[in-house]
Amino acid sequence: MKKGLILLTALLACWNLVLTVELWQVKKEKAQEQPAQDPQQSTRPVSVVTSDITKIVERSEAKVTGVSVLDETGEDLIASGSGTIYSTTAEAVYIITNQHVIASGGPIHVSFANGEQLPAELVGADPYTDLALLKVIPDFRAEAFDLGDSSLCKKGEWVMAIGHSMGAEADGSVTVGVISSKDRTISMDVDKDGTDDWDMLVLQTDAAINAGNSGGPLINMNGELIGITTMKLQGNSTEGISFAIPINEVTTIVEQLKASGKVNRPFVGISGKDVSALTSYQKSYMGISLDQTEGLLVTKVAEECPAEKAGVHVNDILIRFDGSPVDSYKTFRKLLYGKTIGDPAELVVLRNNQEVKLSVTIE
Repeated sequence: MKKGLILLTALLACWNLVLTVELWQVKKEKAQEQPAQDPQQSTRPVSVVTSDITKIVERSEAKVTGVSVLDETGEDLIASGSGTIYSTTAEAVYIITNQHVIASGGPIHVSFANGEQLPAELVGADPYTDLALLKVIPDFRAEAFDLGDSSLCKKGEWVMAIGHSMGAEADGSVTVGVISSKDRTISMDVDKDGTDDWDMLVLQTDAAINAGNSGGPLINMNGELIGITTMKLQGNSTEGISFAIPINEVTTIVEQLKASGKVNRPFVGISGKDVSALTSYQKSYMGISLDQTEGLLVTKVAEECPAEKAGVHVNDILIRFDGSPVDSYKTFRKLLYGKTIGDPAELVVLRNNQEVKLSVTIE
């Protein structure tokens, strides 16, 4: 019995040795079939990074377009920027861009993310808010942005801008930053006469806005459109100061452009120059008191306008508008645009250094 157990144990040990030798031989053959591994090559698995930002970009980039303005021949590019798909119908796609992008007046073309480039119709533009609305009729389906509420933006909130930065070479470039400030105002010289005549309400962000981004979207982390990028401050002492027009301001203007091709603002029919910009010599020559430092010097009165009907004269100095002081042309515009067409208003002007009250009906 004892000898039998010893014999069985010896047989099992031999069998185990045979299996070990055969397993080693199989591994050796497989190793010879495989190419040698480069010792410098990484053996770590490749990972695909997905984040909230990448998901938003994937959902948003097809809603951004390029905008190109050509010369009269339709061959040479004279201006370019970005566009934001605002709304769609069964027949047309409406795209927002900046007024300064299309200001040259040449033929406009829009390039979509799918590579299609189509001619665009200018529905209307507003230089005061730097907004323009384009209409395109594509033969494919385009998707518009969901609109956010810019009044709910918070300082420090993450946002991103997508645009055709630097032209076609960088289609759909993405930059990310935060809301740096809300309800900022930027003074605008709309008619380029050297006098600020409009305050643009903007969101400030440190997301990079480069040449070609103009007219593109500013998007929150829900993928909603909260602004239209418009400009940045440049200089040796500034960095990361970019601006976008809040979407709540944009929709008010764009809906008027969509309905009538223009923005209907209150009108009285005068042009002027800030008294503060006059030299002592100019004041003396015009008979204006040297102590007069505020007000709007009337330089032009349009024919058959409310101001002419009210009796406003060239060289009058407007000092009050419906009870509020007027210290500049910009202040006058702000007060005027706070009125509704058809409203009455009282103008107080200085004429020969004497106050004169006039009644006007705003058109």
